Amino acid sequence: MGHGVALLPGISVEAELRRGELVRVPVPELALERRLRLVMRRQGEASQAVKAFLAVVEHQAVTAKGLFDFTWDEAPVPSHPPGAPEAGE
Repeated sequence: MGHGVALLPGISVEAELRRGELVRVPVPELALERRLRLVMRRQGEASQAVKAFLAVVEHQAVTAKGLFDFTWDEAPVPSHPPGAPEAGE
């Protein structure tokens, strides 16, 4: 018992790696990239929880030296309400 393998994001086990409780085993054949998106309403102000979360994400992007890419994607604003007929319909 006590022997196992798991695929985890490095950020979730940073402390255990530092303390030597876990070891990182590089597997070049498993070059995984994962893109995450945060979606929020266009109108209204972001809650304090959202602002705090974004501050943590941005801090990680800056301090992780290229491991994270933190960018704002601006979705195009529709010219008409969703479900409304297009002009000329």
